[in-house]
Amino acid sequence: MLSHRKLWGLYLGQFCLTSTLWFFLTWFPTYLVDFRGLDFIKAGLRRCRLLRARRRQGRAGRGLTGAAESRLSIVGKEWTTGDIFGSVKTPSPASDTSASETFAMADSRAADIQRLMETLGSGDAGQRAEAAELLCRAGAAAGEAAVALVRACGDDDEQVREWAVAALEDLGPPPAGSTPSLLDLAASGHPLVAYWAITLLGRSGQDAAAAATVLAGCLKAADLAVAQRAAWALGRIGPAAAPARDALQEAAASSEPRLARLAQEALDSVGS
Repeated sequence: MLSHRKLWGLYLGQFCLTSTLWFFLTWFPTYLVDFRGLDFIKAGLRRCRLLRARRRQGRAGRGLTGAAESRLSIVGKEWTTGDIFGSVKTPSPASDTSASETFAMADSRAADIQRLMETLGSGDAGQRAEAAELLCRAGAAAGEAAVALVRACGDDDEQVREWAVAALEDLGPPPAGSTPSLLDLAASGHPLVAYWAITLLGRSGQDAAAAATVLAGCLKAADLAVAQRAAWALGRIGPAAAPARDALQEAAASSEPRLARLAQEALDSVGS
């Protein structure tokens, strides 16, 4: 079977599609729940979103595989990646961006992020949704908008909330100095706002040591996902979360298994 060049592309395409599907159905949900702290429902929604994206990419991939098969079917031809995908052109030195242009682009990007943050407070739901979407597409560059995006999780418009959550999922630690604002939001009565404020505090690690007392209170939140996230965040803060030790011990004895496990892991991280 390996002697038929036409089948090589088919084998490769099927391997890539199957292994990717297996990854999303098995390992990925476990990673989201155990290491990113998502509850099972949020992990399932995240997985479905990525599977839809993979399906769209798969359509393009199948077309590419077909093109590769046609190239590989040329009898006796010695092929390379360049033969299949075409040669890659290296940019000429003349097209390199100067340092001054780089700084100007950075300043412009920062100004754009600031404008989008202001638009999140607009009275027009459509404008707010568009701003949240653009911040989501900005990726890590939207880090300065972290607190504004957490507030947007409490928006009355569902589309704004969805884009805000999608943007926050891809952000790293929040900007320096944002802990006081996040502490206020963590005590919010809106579960989704509290959840993401706590998440960003956890991503801050030891820099969010001042949040230990507030997070200890969140362990008793009526919303179970918020309580679980608080336990996860205290574990990320580590020994600096010692003021929350008593609350963690109480949570570790909870009848809710996942909360108990996360609280025990946090206690192990805090130490004696």
